Amino acid sequence: MLTIQLDGPTDWTGFRLALRHLISEGVEPSDVRWQTGTIEHQGGLFDADTRAMIHPHELPTPPAMNLPKGAVDMAAVAFLHAEPARFTAIHTCLARVAADRRHWHDTLAPERVAMEQFVKQVRREKHKMKAFVRFHPVADALGNERYLAWFEPDHYIVDAVAPFFAKRFAGMRWAIFTPKGCVEWDGTALRHAPGCASPPFALDTTDSGEWLAYYESTFNPARANPDQMRREMPVRYWKNLPEARSIPRLLNEAQARTTTMTEAPGEARERRAGHLPGRPTRQISPDDARATLERAVRNCQDCPIGAAATQAVCGEGPLDAPVMIVGEQPGDREDLIGRPFVGPAGSLLRDALQHQPWAQHTYLTNAVKHFKYEMRGKRRLHKTPGQREAAACSQWLDHEIALVQPRCIVALGATAARSVLGQSVRIHTTEGQWLARPDGTPVLVLTHPSALLRMAPEQRERVEPAWRAAFDQVRHVLDNAAASEHA
Repeated sequence: MLTIQLDGPTDWTGFRLALRHLISEGVEPSDVRWQTGTIEHQGGLFDADTRAMIHPHELPTPPAMNLPKGAVDMAAVAFLHAEPARFTAIHTCLARVAADRRHWHDTLAPERVAMEQFVKQVRREKHKMKAFVRFHPVADALGNERYLAWFEPDHYIVDAVAPFFAKRFAGMRWAIFTPKGCVEWDGTALRHAPGCASPPFALDTTDSGEWLAYYESTFNPARANPDQMRREMPVRYWKNLPEARSIPRLLNEAQARTTTMTEAPGEARERRAGHLPGRPTRQISPDDARATLERAVRNCQDCPIGAAATQAVCGEGPLDAPVMIVGEQPGDREDLIGRPFVGPAGSLLRDALQHQPWAQHTYLTNAVKHFKYEMRGKRRLHKTPGQREAAACSQWLDHEIALVQPRCIVALGATAARSVLGQSVRIHTTEGQWLARPDGTPVLVLTHPSALLRMAPEQRERVEPAWRAAFDQVRHVLDNAAASEHA
């Protein structure tokens, strides 16, 4: 039995060096025991045939191996898993591929399946760390404010996720402590350290202030789905989340609040940010609520679009706007400038609205807050967001609607309509029709202006006049709503 001593459970460099040697020498995976800086190992510590532990750098220089890049990349991610059997699975899979590259395409091989399972679980854990780390402001000995967080991952993902936080919070000093590794950002560089058994600071999830007030005030009972919530926000994370203590109560109240909203759709709704009908809440100012929402949107990594975009593009307009217009997603110019509807489609929309009396009191936003695109040469071309990506972003649109509480909404395109209504609609059958959200808010469904720009000239000439005229309906809905509120 050959024992390889790594510098730690995340010593990928040492593992890769040793693995090249073992594969070149034809050593069977079952004849190797991997020892890390912790008690993690394979096999028994006191096996009779155990040799002295060997460090990877003590092994002879191995020959180069020509492995598919995809295989090496997958192995690097699987290596971050906490299961000790990951070493044998990676060794077995890569040894088989090194012997015959065609084996990499055998996706049903047990060792390949095992490695892919490790990868899936590691990637999910990285996503959860990005979503559920909560920083707490703590003053140091000199009175300078630092932001500290405690997280409990199942796998060794801290070093891999740290660059994400360094990019997102580049302007503040922060540190994240976990049992599987710690990382600190001083504003210029990351510093890594071993894990700790408990947080080295007072972890007070009751001091949640503005965030908790905002979370409670924008919770949408009509979209409450306990099973889905627990899948996306596993209970094991709740103890470190300030908002978690409110979730059971909010879920218990959801059915009653939804019934109240649907049974009285014509009642005048209070148009104050931080308040939903049927439940008294602690109030925060509209501007503070908007600032909190924008920070949350900028930090969101619930889907992969944000990693490639320049910035998140939040909605803009008065917070008491009677009309909200929702598009699909930012375009290339919106992504660069950081404002919605400033590109070619936005110009067409603004031109269509210039004679509408309500246009100056409109809130403009998108269902998806980041620009999804594909490269064609040096150009970034729009790519329609997938349903999962739009669903991940729907929480931010729901928060905006709860914050603005418009009298009516104009949904431009299928993605916007689905996000606003909570169900799929066909544009060609619902064009120009008024539908209703679960809370009773009327929704006008129209073609997105970018679709008009893509039409052939003769088709656009036939379609555009009716599209422009459809906005006249909004005035009638606003007049009826005003008459109902003053009746």
